[in-house]
Amino acid sequence: MEGVVRSRIIDNWEAEDEQEHLKTIRDRMLTNELIAVGLLGLYQQILQQAEITVVRSIEEMRLRLTGLVVEQQGKLRVYNQIYANIFNLNWVENELGKLRFYAENLKAWEESGYQDESYFLRGEELEKARLWADGRRLSDADYLFLSVSVETELNQKVEEAEGRQNQALEGEKKVKQRLMNVETKTNQRIRIGLIVLVVSIIGAVTALIFASWANHERVTASKKIDRELNQKNQELKQITQELEQLKQTRKVNRECAKRSD
Repeated sequence: MEGVVRSRIIDNWEAEDEQEHLKTIRDRMLTNELIAVGLLGLYQQILQQAEITVVRSIEEMRLRLTGLVVEQQGKLRVYNQIYANIFNLNWVENELGKLRFYAENLKAWEESGYQDESYFLRGEELEKARLWADGRRLSDADYLFLSVSVETELNQKVEEAEGRQNQALEGEKKVKQRLMNVETKTNQRIRIGLIVLVVSIIGAVTALIFASWANHERVTASKKIDRELNQKNQELKQITQELEQLKQTRKVNRECAKRSD
C-alpha cells in the first residue's frame, strides 16, 4: 500500500493529481503573495515541531482553510502523512525561496543558531526587504530576521554617528586648544607691549623731567654767573676808578714835590 501511495500520489503528484485536489491546496497556500509567506512560515513550524499550540490567529485560520492542517485537542497538526510527504520542508523552503529574496540569508542565520550576524540584511537589501514586507503577512521567523537586521543596522549607524561625534568633539577640542594657545600668546605679547610702552612712557617722562631740571639748572647757573660777572664788573670798575684816583693823586704829589725842590 505504501508503494502504491508513493508511486501513484506522492511521486510526481502534479501529473497524477487528476482531480486537482493537491493543486487546490497548493494554490490556496501560494496564490495570494501578501499572505503566502506567513502561511508557509506557520506551516513550516508545524512540520518542524510536529504540532503547535493553537492561538486563534488569522494565519492559523487561513492555514486550516487550505486543508493542509487540522486542529486536534488544541493543537495544529498536518492533516495526514500524504500531505506531509508532498508538502514537506523541502517544498516549503523552495516556495519561500521563490517569494523572498533573502531566503538563503535567513536559512543560514537559523542554521547558525541565530548567532551569525554576517547574514543580516544591510543597506539597499534591507530597504528592499522592508518595502517588500510592507503590507504582507510574514512568518515569525521573517519578522524576527528583519527586525534584528534593522536593529543591527541602526546600532551600526549609531556607532558611526557616535564615532563622527567623537571626532567632531575631538576636533573642536583641538581648535579650542589652539585658540587658547593663540589667546595666551596674544595676551603675553600685549602684556610685553604694555610693559615696553609703560617703560617707554616712564623713560620719556623721566627724560623730560631730567631735561627740564637740567634746563632749570642751566638757567639758574647762567643767572648766577651773570650776577657774579656783573658783580666782578662792578668791582673791576670800582678798582679801575680807585686806580685812576691813585694815579691822579700820585701825579699831583709828584708835581708838588718838584715845586718844593
